[in-house]
Amino acid sequence: MELNRLASSDASVKKLIIYSDLTENSDWFSFFKKTNQNKLLKRPHIIEKAFLKEYKLNDNLSGIQIYLVYQPTLETETIYRKLSALYKSILEKRGAIVHIQANL
Repeated sequence: MELNRLASSDASVKKLIIYSDLTENSDWFSFFKKTNQNKLLKRPHIIEKAFLKEYKLNDNLSGIQIYLVYQPTLETETIYRKLSALYKSILEKRGAIVHIQANL
């Protein structure tokens, strides 16, 4: 995972810019399934556990600035806001600074 590689870098400035709606759609998990959307909305801790199990995230992300850049539509706004807040929580617990914005 690129974020882990960035965490181990000795660069003086560490920034990760993610242009994405954040909706995972892979073999192991898909936000296009209504059941997973409902889990995100009602029990986000289940989604957090699943993601942390699948993606071995470095515990120390200090000094990394992460930009989540996306302009949601009316249809995608609720899911995007919940997902971006979940990612922000996961990443900031590990020391990263997360910015959520519509553009750079």
